[in-house]
Amino acid sequence: MDNFITKTASIDELEKIFDQKIALSDEPEVTQAQKQRRMTDARNGTKLYFFGYLGNEVICEANATISPLDVHTQNIHKVVSENTAYLSAFLTRE
Repeated sequence: MDNFITKTASIDELEKIFDQKIALSDEPEVTQAQKQRRMTDARNGTKLYFFGYLGNEVICEANATISPLDVHTQNIHKVVSENTAYLSAFLTRE
């Protein structure tokens, strides 16, 4: 797997991936709402999003909540602190 890389997604990459998901979704309104939450979190710096690329194709995703100020993670104060991040939403595509 010489052409596999994992990297922190930029705002532009996050937007591009979600636009693709919206186009393929059976429930585009739900996916659009998810996109808006994730874009807000990324812009606010409360979450990091990671994409795994095989060549030019995204094959996996993950996120890390890195701030106790995040408003979209339930029980945030129990799982995130100034010294602890919360890893979640690992997704592998077929």
